[in-house]
Amino acid sequence: MIDLNQLFQKLKTTPTEDFESEYLEFKNYRDANSFYNSKELCDEISALANKSGGIIIIGVKDSSEIKNNQYSEQLNGFEIIDLDIAKERINGKLKPKIDVQPYYFEFESKNYLIISVPNIKYSLVKHHQVRFI
Repeated sequence: MIDLNQLFQKLKTTPTEDFESEYLEFKNYRDANSFYNSKELCDEISALANKSGGIIIIGVKDSSEIKNNQYSEQLNGFEIIDLDIAKERINGKLKPKIDVQPYYFEFESKNYLIISVPNIKYSLVKHHQVRFI
């Protein structure tokens, strides 16, 4: 289990890529709409579920966007959204549906959306496009 307080303290001075792994991914979205419409997010969730499970932390910029090693600027935060709706919208794009667990973590007065992704052994999880005619 990851100690989020310790991780976020380190993110103030260290680039995100030093922490990303097959169990941990960081994402940043400008708003709830871009979050809900992200194909990349569902691809990441599928990859984690099919490998070993893990977490995705929403509200942390990629360190390539940071200038002059001001890594504390990576900690952007994310708006508060309804967690039940987030879970439902994510599962609507996955086949089979999985028990993702979204929750919020607060660090230095900013909120971060954490998506806990279980390892799925009984089926290959994939992102499927919902097509409207």
